[in-house]
Order: sequence, then structure tokens, then C-alpha cells
Amino acid sequence: MTTVSRADERLAAFLRGAVLVVAAALLLLLPEFRTSASFLGAPGLSDPATVLLIGLAFWLMPVLVVASWVAENRVRLAHGWMAAPVVLWLLGAVVSTASASDKSSALVRAAEMTGLGAAFFALLQAVRTDADRRFLLAVVLASAVVPGALAIHPGSPGPVAQHPAVLAAVLVLATSVGAGFVAEKLLEARSRMAFVPAVAAVTTLTALVLSRPAWAPGALAESWRAALAVIRDHWATGVGLENFGHHYLEHKAAAAPDAVTDPANLWLSAWSQLGLAGLAAVGGLAVLAARAGLRGRRGAATPAGEDRPLLGLLGPTVLVAAPAVIALFPLGWRAGAVALGVMALVAGLAAGENPSRLKVSGRPLRLLGAACVAGAAAWLVLAQVEPALLSAPASWPLLVVVAAGLSRRAGTGPHRSFRIPLGLAFVLMLAVLAGAFAYVKCLLLPVAREGALLAAATQAEGDLDMDETLREAGQTNPLAWEPAYLRGSFWQARAAEAEGPEQAMATDKAIRAYGEALARHPRLGEAYVRLAACRLAVSGAFEDPGALQAAREYLARAAELAPTDPATRLRLADVTDRLGEDAEALAEYRRALQLDAQAPPQRRLADDERQSVERRIGQLEESLEGTTPARRGSPG
Repeated sequence: MTTVSRADERLAAFLRGAVLVVAAALLLLLPEFRTSASFLGAPGLSDPATVLLIGLAFWLMPVLVVASWVAENRVRLAHGWMAAPVVLWLLGAVVSTASASDKSSALVRAAEMTGLGAAFFALLQAVRTDADRRFLLAVVLASAVVPGALAIHPGSPGPVAQHPAVLAAVLVLATSVGAGFVAEKLLEARSRMAFVPAVAAVTTLTALVLSRPAWAPGALAESWRAALAVIRDHWATGVGLENFGHHYLEHKAAAAPDAVTDPANLWLSAWSQLGLAGLAAVGGLAVLAARAGLRGRRGAATPAGEDRPLLGLLGPTVLVAAPAVIALFPLGWRAGAVALGVMALVAGLAAGENPSRLKVSGRPLRLLGAACVAGAAAWLVLAQVEPALLSAPASWPLLVVVAAGLSRRAGTGPHRSFRIPLGLAFVLMLAVLAGAFAYVKCLLLPVAREGALLAAATQAEGDLDMDETLREAGQTNPLAWEPAYLRGSFWQARAAEAEGPEQAMATDKAIRAYGEALARHPRLGEAYVRLAACRLAVSGAFEDPGALQAAREYLARAAELAPTDPATRLRLADVTDRLGEDAEALAEYRRALQLDAQAPPQRRLADDERQSVERRIGQLEESLEGTTPARRGSPG
């Protein structure tokens, strides 16, 4: 029988503590990434390399847990039944990514979100005592205080790029956890220690009330209707993460907004993007967590555990989080340092037994455990009417609260344990390290290199340098469509400035580039519109039936992908008109005007353009009635 030395036990405990530190640091980091992120000029959107870095941090947690098992030569499984929803989540991500149109975006988000699920299961294994749970919950409270204060402060740039639904999700959890800390400390006659969590809870509650956006029931119902239509077409596999917006355009009403990337409902979001497996994963997690919470409340009280040194957990957490929090803080690095200090103070005073001992209490979670259940339930209610909650910044605080709130009945034992032979331990560790190496080499490095080349392309000197840089970016990441699309846009702009053979050459390069983009993302409707424009940009194209027919095919495909877009429908009507197909052109013109009348005011045609279309409709009607011949050309 193999015995485990005290050194090995200490090493395993150190590795489990590292999991807690990474989990807590991510709570502090994720709001800053979300607030300060931008990609290709779009604020609030993390670039793919950053998303993969966050995913790598999540995947580090199961690596550390496996290393702790190897150190002890023993696997200790806590809440092993939680592996079922994690596996279903992974299955949904794999299947939906394989069937996604934009596989590059789907793969990047799938890598992050599957890491999120694996990190949750790893955290369940690392949390051993009530002191661990109390520390994590204190960090949940602390991580929401600064974003909440920025949301309250008028004119602050902090919450501008941060999605209001994500902010609300974090605040509702923190408010519940803060109330639990206050009740716990008052129950134990430590009223002075209740002051800090009380202030933090009031701050988050005030921010939650003041930062709530106005309700739009009509838009919410429309997004649900479109999501159900997407599910009807892709009920088994889903459309893939980050792909809902492209399918939404096919089913939305004309009056609905164009830029909708989430159906504003957790169940619809999981089903539409990750298919049946994703829906089962979310439902299974909710049911299993609720069952465990109820069993914990009904069971006998657990005895008090050992206290843990506060600085042993809080110090490394602050050190890990400091560089990103300070560098990315929206008010500058000095304010970022102050904000980090405030969060550390709140976490330390909420989790600590008292200021002098610097210990995290090992007493059982009583009212604080009930607050976890209430916070998770409130988050789940919010997720029925809010978008973007199926994301790391909104989901990770919930999973930490769930992991910390899960309790056991006294006498049942904390986990199941079995010994692993030395050879199996070596193979297990080798497999985990190989997976981490493959993640970096096959995902992180190509995506980061692509991003660097896209940035370099904006500084390229000369047309050929720009083209070559974008080509290299596309070759570096063979799933990405952005390099080819940007190359097509570049050559299309050059063709508009050129004449003769140079125009024809630039147009041909643009057409081929857009074709490459569509090969990687077949539902990229804007590429079809631009292809049609390229076909008609060459001199004499409007008298060339071949060019007109090619443009019509591209526009017809664009209209299939966005059937309620009046601008695309009007372009299709114009090309059909020039081909001499009067009846079809008349139908398309009428459809364009009908969609234009239903569109929001900011997306409607100008008055003179609408009048010219109405005149052309009258001419075509007279032509089809046989009174006058139709004059070919655009409605203007």
C-alpha cells in the first residue's frame, strides 16, 4: 500500500489553494476585460485572443486539480454527479461548432465556455472547507462593489461598454451574498464587522436599481419569436456560439432591430446556440444544484472546520489580478490601483473573522448558505428576460456561488476517493499537459498571430503589402473569415478609384476575396451584397446580361439571409428590372416599399428615393397592363 508523505499532502493542498486563487482572480478580472474590450473598432467586444486567454485561465484550474490528485496518488471526487452537465455542455459546444456557419467565432467561444464548465467542476473538487467557501463568496461581493459604484456615479465611463445585463447579473448575486454576510455577522454578535458588507450590499443594490435599462416587452417578445424559429430549424445541433445573430436576421420582423446576438432568455439561448445537449446541460445543472441545496438545508448541521489564513488566499489573488485590473481600469491606472485596494479590503473584511486575526472563519455557512441559494435563484429569474448571460463575465460569478453554496449533510463524507497507480497518474498528468499544449499551439497562437497581422495590415505601406499581410492572416487561422473579407473591402475600394484594366484587376481580386470569406462563413450576407456591387462596378456591366444575372443571384441569396431588409430588396428589384423581368421586378419593388414602411424611421428610405420607386412601380404596372412600354433603368 502506497503511503502519502506530509510533503505530498502539503503540495496537494497548495495546488487546491491555487485553484481557489485562480477562481477568485477571474472574478476580479472579467469585468475589466468586458468593460475595456474592443475588436476591430467595436467597443465592448473582446478580441478572440483575449477570449482564448480567459479560456486558458479556466482550463488551468482542472490541470491544477489533476496535479493535486497525482501528488496524493488519489482521486477525490466531490459532487461527482455534476460531471454530467459539464460533459453535456462540452458535447453541445463540439456539435454546434461543427455545424456553425462562422466556425471561427464559434470555436473561440466554445473553447472559453467549455473551459468555464471544466473550471466549475475543478472548483467543486478544490473547495474542501467552509473557510474556502466563505473566501470565494467574499470575493464575489468585492468584485461587484467597484462596477456598482461606477454605475451609480453619473458620467462615469465604466459601465458604458459593459453590457447592462451582465452588470445586473453580477450585482444581483453580490447583493444577496452581501446580505448573507451581514446577517451572519449580526447573528454572531459581531455588529462592527457587519458594517463593510452592509455598505457593499447597499452599493450593489443601489447600482442594480439605478442601472436597470428600460423594459421593452415588444422587442423581448420578438427576440423570443425569432429564437423559436431558429430552434425549429436547428433544434438538435444548435447554430453555434456567436452565430445566433446571423440566423436571427432570417427570421426577424421588419420593425425589429438588426443587431441582436442573443434571444434574451437563458433556455432559448442555450438551445438555439448549443442544441439539445446545451439545453440539457443548463437544465441538469439547475436541477442538480437545487437538489443539493435543498438536501443541504434539510440535513444536520456540519461541524465547524479549521480557519484559514486570510493573506494566504487574498494576497496571491490580488497579485494575480493586479496587472490586468490596473492596466484595463477605465478611469486610468491610478484609479485602478485604488479600486483593487478597495476590492481587497472588502473581501478581507467580509471573509475575515476579525481584523486582528486575519483568518477566514471555518464556521459552517448558515444564513450565508441560504443567501447563495437566494442569489442563484434571483440570477436564474433575471436570465429569463436578459441577454448576454450565457457568457463568462455573467456565468462565472453564478458558478462560484453555486460551488460555494453546495453543502453536504453531516456524516455523509465530503467526497468519494480511490487510489490511482503511479503509471496511471503519469499518463493522466501527461494527457492534461498535452491538452494544454494543444490548446495553446492549435488555438491561442494562431488566433493571436491572426490578430497581430490584422493590426499590422492597417499600417502596411502599399497595396501589395496590405494584400500579402491579410493573406497571411487568413492562412494563419484557416477558419477565420475576417482577413478575406477585409481584403475584399480593400480591393473594392481600390476598384472604385481606378479605371480601365486597373479597375478590372482590383474588382477581380475583390470578388475572389469575398468568395474566400463566404467559403468560411456562408451566412455572411454583407459579402453577397458587396459581390453584387463588384459585378456591377465594371464599366458596361449594366448592359451585360451575364453581370446582371450574377449580381441578381448574389442579391437573391442576401435577401434569403435577411428577408426583411428593405435596402437589399430594393437592390434586387433594380437588378431584376434591368434584366427585363417586369413582373418579378414589380413584386420586388412592392415588397421593398412594404418592408420600408414597417422599418424603424432611422432605417427608412429618403423621401425622394421612395417617390422614385413609386414612380417606377407605376410605370411597370402600366407596362404589364399593355398601355405603355416599360423604360429600363433604375427607379431614380
